[in-house]
Amino acid sequence: MKVSGRSRGLALCALTLLLFFNAISTAHQSPSVPYPAPVRAQSTSSTAVVSIVPQNISDLSKGLGTTVVYNVTLATSPSISLFAVWVQFDPKILDASTTAISYTGNVLGSSAQVQSECINGASFAGVCQPYPLAGQGIVSLVLYNLGSQTSAFPTSGLLFQITLKVIKLGFSQLHIIQAVLTNGVKVENYPATTVDGQFTNQLCGTVFCRHPFVDFTISPLEPVVGSAVTFNASISKATNANTRLSTYTWYWGFTFGSESLQVVRFPVITHAFGQSQEYPITLTVNDTLGISWAITKTIKIIYVFTDLTFGHINIDHQFNIYPGTLVHISAQIINNSTVASSGNLTMVLDTGLVLGSKSFSLSDRSGAGINNGTLGPVPWDTSGYPPRVYRIDVKVIPTTPQNITRDKLGAAYVQLIVVQPTGLLSLGLLQTTGLGVLVLFALFAGLARFRKKPSYETEPL
Repeated sequence: MKVSGRSRGLALCALTLLLFFNAISTAHQSPSVPYPAPVRAQSTSSTAVVSIVPQNISDLSKGLGTTVVYNVTLATSPSISLFAVWVQFDPKILDASTTAISYTGNVLGSSAQVQSECINGASFAGVCQPYPLAGQGIVSLVLYNLGSQTSAFPTSGLLFQITLKVIKLGFSQLHIIQAVLTNGVKVENYPATTVDGQFTNQLCGTVFCRHPFVDFTISPLEPVVGSAVTFNASISKATNANTRLSTYTWYWGFTFGSESLQVVRFPVITHAFGQSQEYPITLTVNDTLGISWAITKTIKIIYVFTDLTFGHINIDHQFNIYPGTLVHISAQIINNSTVASSGNLTMVLDTGLVLGSKSFSLSDRSGAGINNGTLGPVPWDTSGYPPRVYRIDVKVIPTTPQNITRDKLGAAYVQLIVVQPTGLLSLGLLQTTGLGVLVLFALFAGLARFRKKPSYETEPL
């Protein structure tokens, strides 16, 4: 077993390691951030397949003390400079010694460096990941190349070899818990399809014991943080004669730094996730003979932030305006959401007159479309209106619930006056009463609107 020094060349491989830890980390986006970045699907694609070969060793001659050898292989992958693979087996049936892993002849070549090597929870290089990526019955290896050295394109061949010792009659799955493929030069992580293997040296009746058939569906496929997600494993079934499924064990991935494991006797269950990230969901099904099989699927939890608000309010004639003047008002609606949103923008005079109304469908703030729109200029004929200060309310009416609720209403003011026979600008006594206060209030309110902090700085989400 080859183990290299951990300190060698770490500075040169920083980019590759950063990509690796990003791929397996549980870092998430805090819902307390006012304007989080939109969650995007991974742009890279891959046809890579990571397999256990041979996929099936069913051999009665493999008694206590004998060994079985499996290869972890890679096929049709883009060029990579790092791989990380975790393989789980049943420690009651098979055991891995301290020399269980060999990576001679691996696809990265003889110069590949060991970042991490773990066997049954013990570290032989680097640091072992927490449960479920470490512990009894799990072997893992992380290899990387320094600098710009990558594998050929396409990449196919051996990742590493596992030698296991038979310690009991029974059945064991060799389950690839997770596989990470990274090209540090291109700054890309590639997804991989995984193919598990199995071992048995026991008959169930007259045939070799078989594993249960396991599968489950997820609804919805891209749920929102905090929403209930339904996992349905009803399609799973026992395959050995005179057996039935006994338990369903769900591993929900890491939640705020700790794992979440749930064992139930029914195939349908709901679960909610508190972070916007990708979670590896593993379902392990046991039959009444104690034979189990596990599959892992990834679910992406997204954080949807919605905030439709008004922007500028423009008025071409606002103060010291004679009745009869045609005033034009325009207002803007802005979508600050992480998703496309729709809503209505209305403009209403304080007399109850609706000056204008318009519906908008807007792109998210980082999308390719337009995330803002304008209502107006809307004309208001002031003929027949008595002199005073008039308030014009601009209101945003979203069609979906909002993270921020205090930024949906704005106001602007128009002052109508009369002209005395002397030619001086003035108002009648009744119209003047309280008008100065209103005008000052309107002016200060208008200025305050541009000075105040945005509501998302003070309003909790």
